[in-house]
Amino acid sequence: MDYERIQVLLEPFQRQRLEQAAKDSHRSLSAIIRDLVQKYLEEQRKAELRKAAEILRDDYLNDPELTAFHVLDGEELHA
Repeated sequence: MDYERIQVLLEPFQRQRLEQAAKDSHRSLSAIIRDLVQKYLEEQRKAELRKAAEILRDDYLNDPELTAFHVLDGEELHA
């Protein structure tokens, strides 16, 4: 896997806690930070999807063309 080097400034307390977490889990400080960044990005993506769903919810509830096929629910479809 390719990684890019960046510089991050942390408060001393943050660095100490992260280093302890790395030591306790037998992992590198970089691996801990990459995991935290990944979790943050996943949370942001979920928030974006939640916001999009909220925006579209009103259309879905009020536009009969978007729900026209609900009568097919439960029916078997044959090719």
